[in-house]
Amino acid sequence: MSKIGSTGAGNIAGIGAVNLDFQTADIELLLASVQLKRADLIENELRTMVETIKNRNEAMEKLGGVKSDLTTQKTYFDGKTDGSSLIDQKHYDPSGWNKKQLQDAYAANPEAALARALNGEFGPQGKELATLAQSMRTAGISDETVFKVASGKITAPELDAAMTAVTAKSDSLSATQNIDMIKLQAMQSRRTEAFEVVTNTIKKTGDSRSGIISNMR
Repeated sequence: MSKIGSTGAGNIAGIGAVNLDFQTADIELLLASVQLKRADLIENELRTMVETIKNRNEAMEKLGGVKSDLTTQKTYFDGKTDGSSLIDQKHYDPSGWNKKQLQDAYAANPEAALARALNGEFGPQGKELATLAQSMRTAGISDETVFKVASGKITAPELDAAMTAVTAKSDSLSATQNIDMIKLQAMQSRRTEAFEVVTNTIKKTGDSRSGIISNMR
C-alpha cells in the first residue's frame, strides 16, 4: 500500500489512482480521494442512465412509427367497422395474388409465413402487412395481434385496440423518460459537486502549504 505524506497533494488525478494509507495520509488527501471515488461512481451511473435514455428514445421512436402505420391501415377501412378484416379492404385487392394462400400459410406456421412474406413471397400486399407486423413485434406488441395484422385478419375495432395499446406504451415510456431526465440532472449536479469539493480541498491544501513555506523563509 502506498504511503503518502505531505507530497503529491497537487495531483488530483493521482489521488484516485493510489491506495492511501489512512494512518499516514493527510486528511485533505483522504477527503479528496473519497470525493473522487464518489465522482467516479456517479459517472458510471450517468453512463448507464444515458444509455437507458438513449434506448428508451429509440423505443419511443419505433412506437411512433408503428402508430403512424396503424393509422394509415385504419384509413383503408373507409370508416367501416362492420367486423370485416383488413385484408378484405380494397387496398388489398387480391387480383394477382392469393390472400387465402397467405392466410393458410400463417395458420400452418406463423413464424415461417412471416419470414416468407417479408421476402416478398406473397406479393407486395403480404410484404406490407408483414413489415407492419414485424415493426409491431419489435415495439413489444403481443404476437397474437402481430400475426392478426400479418395475416390481414385484424378488424377495424381490433386495429383501434392495437393503436390504443401502442399509445399507452408510448405514454408510459414518455412518463418514465421524464423521471429519468430529472434523475440525470441530479446526477450531473452531484458529479459536479464532488469534483468541486476535490478542487477546493486541493486548493486549500496548496494555499496552506504555500503560507507555511512563506513564513519559514
